[in-house]
Amino acid sequence: MKFQNKKMSLVFVGIVLALSLLSIHSSAQSWLAFYKIETWTGKVDGAGTDANVFITLFGNRGTTREISLDNSENNFEWGKWDEFRARAREVGNIQKIRIRHDNSGRGPGWFLDKVRVTGSQGSKVFPVGRWLARDEEERAICLEVDQSGEINPCVVF
Repeated sequence: MKFQNKKMSLVFVGIVLALSLLSIHSSAQSWLAFYKIETWTGKVDGAGTDANVFITLFGNRGTTREISLDNSENNFEWGKWDEFRARAREVGNIQKIRIRHDNSGRGPGWFLDKVRVTGSQGSKVFPVGRWLARDEEERAICLEVDQSGEINPCVVF
């Protein structure tokens, strides 16, 4: 009888543990969201870049990790629209983006016209109309843009 009670206790503990792990897993999944990120490269001479481009999303419920914008296409070319899909932390209502590149490649400067981000709270367009380049205007390869269109250079570490 004692052996049977211990065995049942172990089974019960195992079931509780399994249910707890499922709950944690499902809770972690609810913290993730799918985002569609679209960029428009401007139509000015030398606007395109071959540098690696990254974006961070800031919302009323947190901030994503830095997301690499890359797919199988030749991205960020003159006058081109590019679309990327990402899965990252749910940030709620997107209020600001940080977009940057790593200044790699030949002629890494990039004239970014605008960015549109679509998430669980809808779409937001962030007008940029600026160079991300060390040898142009702001001499910055990282910009923070809020939904009102305010743009500030940021430091890249």
